[in-house]
Amino acid sequence: METINRDWLFKLEVQAGRQTDKTLRDAIAQLERILDQRASRPDIKPRKSREVIRREQVGYMTLQLEKVSCGKPKCKRCKEGPSHGPYWYGYWKEGKRTRSRYIGKNIEGADILQPTPTQ
Repeated sequence: METINRDWLFKLEVQAGRQTDKTLRDAIAQLERILDQRASRPDIKPRKSREVIRREQVGYMTLQLEKVSCGKPKCKRCKEGPSHGPYWYGYWKEGKRTRSRYIGKNIEGADILQPTPTQ
């Protein structure tokens, strides 16, 4: 089990002492939602037309940097496998379904966590 950083815990206790009971209950509810989202993170299996270069976790979303095949039969770049990109894609769960979203070449400045999944 991971130990809690004492400085972080001290700051949390100081801040908690300044909050109302309702605010603390709301914070607990939000933390429980975060834990539920982590538990339902999608297990992403790469498609045949893609090659995963890198994978990161941001909140409820799994980000993958992928090289992709365009699917055009005469594409010279794709003859030996996925060769376009790499591009970032975001994956998340909505109920039993895994959803995905194209993010782009760079994730810097992208509003990654939008759209928020519906529960």
